[in-house]
Amino acid sequence: MLISGIISKNLHFYLNFFLINELKKIETFQEFIRLMNKN
Repeated sequence: MLISGIISKNLHFYLNFFLINELKKIETFQEFIRLMNKN
C-alpha cells in the first residue's frame, strides 16, 4: 500500500512537470507565430 502511494505521488509529480513543460512549449510556439505574422 505504501509503495503504490509513493509511486502514484511520483507519477503525479512527473505528469504535472510534463504538462507544464508542454504548455511552455506551446506558449513559446504561439509567440513565435505572432512574431512571424508581424514581419
